[in-house]
Amino acid sequence: MKLFASDYDDTLLIDNQISPKDLKAIEEFQAQGNLFGINSGRHLDSIFEECDRFGLRCDFYIGNNGTVVLNKNKEIIHINEFPHELVHEVLNYFRKYLKKEVYFISVNNGYQFGREFFNEGCDFLPTHTDPIDWYLNKPISTMFSQVLDIKKTMPIVNHLNKAFNNKAVFYGNAPFIDIVHEETDKASGLDKLIKIYNIDKNNCYVAGDNYNDISMFKMFNSFVMKDAKDSIKSFADKETESVAAALHQIMSGKF
Repeated sequence: MKLFASDYDDTLLIDNQISPKDLKAIEEFQAQGNLFGINSGRHLDSIFEECDRFGLRCDFYIGNNGTVVLNKNKEIIHINEFPHELVHEVLNYFRKYLKKEVYFISVNNGYQFGREFFNEGCDFLPTHTDPIDWYLNKPISTMFSQVLDIKKTMPIVNHLNKAFNNKAVFYGNAPFIDIVHEETDKASGLDKLIKIYNIDKNNCYVAGDNYNDISMFKMFNSFVMKDAKDSIKSFADKETESVAAALHQIMSGKF
């Protein structure tokens, strides 16, 4: 049995669509007894909505950069808990130093999220606007933000990683900043899944396009999208033009 974990945005979802070729290749891969799933920075409610939109059937779901892992029945295998004292430390840092740089700071329970807005003009999931205070006394799996100027994403991320010295880890996913607890990333989430399913790491394949995918590029057989930055491509084993092309390489024994 082989397993393929795909990033979603700009990897499987291109120009707001999943191509029919990708959907067909996924079905062929699964029909051979293999497992296919999503490993995304998105929260789970958003992943489920997208899968329903395209009729995509997944064998597993990994959301929020590895902090939440579900099986095909959407049952929780693992959920990370972001320490509440660190949540407040991050919140206070954004309030004090980054109010003029970001639209909002958000906390996420794995499925839904609440935001504290600093600036107007944000068009990211406008219906998801729960007040942040609703979540602060409940389990939180991750945090995220959105910068005003996309060009400042990585400078802000680099500054935050230095300021927090790995207590919290910040990933640039321009214009978003994904925030996870130390030692939590897409690779760690997938590693928990394959240990439960008893799948050899050599039979695991991943695809992605951005900085938050690098951790899984390093740990598993990896494909990077051809439009990714060169600095990201250097961490992957192979370049691919689509998820379908990657799956066909695996099914034909060329990887």
